[in-house]
Amino acid sequence: MSQALERIRKVARARKKERFTALFHHLSIDLLEEAFFELKEDAAPGVDRLTTDYEADLEQNLEDLHGRVHRGAYRALPSRRVYIPKPDGRQRPLAVAASWRSGPRSSRAGIGCSPDAARGRISTGTA
Repeated sequence: MSQALERIRKVARARKKERFTALFHHLSIDLLEEAFFELKEDAAPGVDRLTTDYEADLEQNLEDLHGRVHRGAYRALPSRRVYIPKPDGRQRPLAVAASWRSGPRSSRAGIGCSPDAARGRISTGTA
C-alpha cells in the first residue's frame, strides 16, 4: 500500500467525521491487480461466470476495467440471491456477487472509502 493511502487510512481511523474528497485517483491498476490476487483461487464463479481465468490476459483486462471505472462506465452486476436451508427448516438468504464485482470494491477498501467518496460525491471516514 502506498504511503499516501496509509496516511488516508490513519486519518480515517482517527477522525471518524473527516470529509474526504478526490480519492478516486488512488484507484490504480496496481491496486486492482492486488485486489485480484486477493481473490480465492478456488472460489466458485460469481453471477458473471468469470473465474480466475481472467488472469490469462490480466494486464489488458485490468487496463480495461481501470478505464471503465475512471470514466464512470463500470457497472457492477446485481447479486444473484440464493437460499441455503437451515436445520430448523427456514432458509437463509445469500447473495452471490459477480467475481469482479469484488475487485473494484476491495480496491476501494484498500483506499478506505465508499465508491461515492472515491468519486468525491460524499464524505466518509470509515473503511
